[in-house]
Amino acid sequence: MVSDKARPLFGRALLFLDLYVLGAVASLTFDDPVLFQEVLYSVDLQVVVVLMMRT
Repeated sequence: MVSDKARPLFGRALLFLDLYVLGAVASLTFDDPVLFQEVLYSVDLQVVVVLMMRT
């Protein structure tokens, strides 16, 4: 488990990692709108989980 002091930092790091991965995948899947939407949806779910962990 992540300690209470490190949790906000951990969540922020995960969020930046997700955004970095999204940028990389978006550049690869930009020609395929369906795949692009699936990637967006999965990253959105991860962001929601991170935000829920922080509260």
